[in-house]
Amino acid sequence: MEKLLTYSGDEVKITEKVVKAAAGNRGSGKEVMALLLNQRGNAIIVTPGLVKTLVGSLNGLAMENFLTYYGDEVKITEEVVEAVVGMVGGGNEEMMALLLNQRGNAIIVTPGLVETFAGYFDALAMEKLLIYYGDEVKITEEVVKAAAGNDYEGKEIMALLLDQRGTEVKITDEVVKVAAGNEGSGREVMALLLDQRGTEVKITEEVVKAAAGNGRSGKEVMALLLDQCGDAIIVTPGLVETLAGSFDALAMEKLLICCGDEVKITEEVVKAAAGNGSSGKEVMALLFDQRGDAIIVTPGLVETLAGSFNALAMEKLLTYYGDEVKITEEVVKAATGNEYSSKEMMALLLDQRGTEVKITEEVVKAAAGNGSSGKEVMALLLDRRGTEVNY
Repeated sequence: MEKLLTYSGDEVKITEKVVKAAAGNRGSGKEVMALLLNQRGNAIIVTPGLVKTLVGSLNGLAMENFLTYYGDEVKITEEVVEAVVGMVGGGNEEMMALLLNQRGNAIIVTPGLVETFAGYFDALAMEKLLIYYGDEVKITEEVVKAAAGNDYEGKEIMALLLDQRGTEVKITDEVVKVAAGNEGSGREVMALLLDQRGTEVKITEEVVKAAAGNGRSGKEVMALLLDQCGDAIIVTPGLVETLAGSFDALAMEKLLICCGDEVKITEEVVKAAAGNGSSGKEVMALLFDQRGDAIIVTPGLVETLAGSFNALAMEKLLTYYGDEVKITEEVVKAATGNEYSSKEMMALLLDQRGTEVKITEEVVKAAAGNGSSGKEVMALLLDRRGTEVNY
């Protein structure tokens, strides 16, 4: 490229296509671009697409040189801002600061541009946008959602919007949901919303699901929300299921303190707790202790208890619900296949409901296939019901 410029410099025009080609040159694209700007900076045909490509391809110094030549022709569009967000290797905050400092008065404000500012940049960038363009910047629900989901500056952006444009900021269920799922700064955003707009924050099933999917700070977010108690919590079967399946016993205890009478223990709740590898047994024990009289007994619920929990949980179910609990072949198969408590579970069923327990071929197969405690449960069956065990 340097030789071409030496021999034919005046004939070389730097078009959008040339810039895109340089941007696609992974090996030496930045060097080629720097050379073109240095030697033919006055021969660039400025278009919105060219600016967008340059932003995503140049470092700060090269862009500063470009702005020196062509500042008045450069417009900061929604697409340019998105290109800054997508910069590879970092530096997007610095690039945005450069564009705002040198061309802050040349921003074409659109809803999408404001959303991108709220969701990806720091509070200083948003503050400059508000200063330059005032009422042109509309604070829509999408903008507030973007701020709530900003991984790094969510709290600061939200605080700025509440301070400067508070009457336009509506804390909808969707905003709370986005904040609950924000892994980077969700806890801080939620604390701010609860502090400044607590009466508008509703804890819905979707919010709890969002917190459950937040691997980094979901538990802290959920603790903050449940501490609010009162009418803020909208109890649904799905909300209870999600809590049982994704959070610890402390979260469930807080829900019971706030809304105990509204919490029903359904088959789906028990299945969710069964799938909670870290806290399911503690959650189930708590539910039995505090809401044992609110269990909706179904065949599936009894099977899940038999197959996934300890004998104490089953004993409580039998104590509370007696003849409502039917000991079917599926329940006995689940008990013999219980990897952690099969012997104790089976002994309980034999002791308390022995006449209903049938040792079928399928039951024996389930016991034989139990890799963790099959030997112990098979010994129990042979000892207590040996004549019924057929190999």
